[in-house]
Amino acid sequence: MSSQIPSSIGTDDSPSQELLRQQDKLSFNNEIQEIEQSIINSSQVPKIGKSIKVTKNDSIKNRITQITTELEQGNSVLVTSMSNSINKAISIIEIVKQKLAEKHENKIQITQFNKITSHSSTINPNYKYTENPKNQRMIANPLLQERLADNKDNNNHEILIHEREEQKIIKSIRGYKVYQLPVLHNLLVVGDGNQYDLTNWTIQRS
Repeated sequence: MSSQIPSSIGTDDSPSQELLRQQDKLSFNNEIQEIEQSIINSSQVPKIGKSIKVTKNDSIKNRITQITTELEQGNSVLVTSMSNSINKAISIIEIVKQKLAEKHENKIQITQFNKITSHSSTINPNYKYTENPKNQRMIANPLLQERLADNKDNNNHEILIHEREEQKIIKSIRGYKVYQLPVLHNLLVVGDGNQYDLTNWTIQRS
C-alpha cells in the first residue's frame, strides 16, 4: 500500500527554515555594507553611488537599464552577486559597458574593480523545493520506507511526525551544514578610477 504523506510533513519549508533564510539574507546584506564601507574608507569618495545585488530571479533588462542610468549620471555602482548569480551579473556588466561604448561612441571610460569573497550560508543554493513526496529527502530514506511498509495500523502520520522530530534533534546536536559560497563584487566607475585606492581588487579599464 502506498503511503500518503501530509503536506506539513517531510518538507524543508518549515518556520525554522524561513528563519534561517531571513538570517542568511541579513548576514549577506551586512557583508555588502562592510565592502561598501571599506571602499569609502580607502578611497577619496564620500559614498557609493548605487549598490545593486543581482539575484537569479532578477530581470536582466531591468538591471541593465538601472546600472546604465546610474553610470550616465556619473554615479559609481557596486554590483554584488553570489554563487549561481555570478555569471548573470558578469553578463549584465558586459552588456552595460558595450551599450555605453556604442551610445557614446567610445568617448566614455568605465573602470571596473573586481573582488572575490565568500559567504558562509546554511542555505543550499542548489536546493529546489518540491511538493512531490517521492522527491523529498525524508521519504527517500530506505529505513523509513521499511517502517511505513511494515506499519500494520497504517498510522503513517505519527511515524512521519516522529521521524521529523528525530531529524530536528539530530540537527540540533550536529548543527546545520554550512556552505561556503563565492561572492563577486564589481565596482563600476566613470573615468580612470584613480580616486579609488583599492588593494586586493583587480582593475579593468575600457
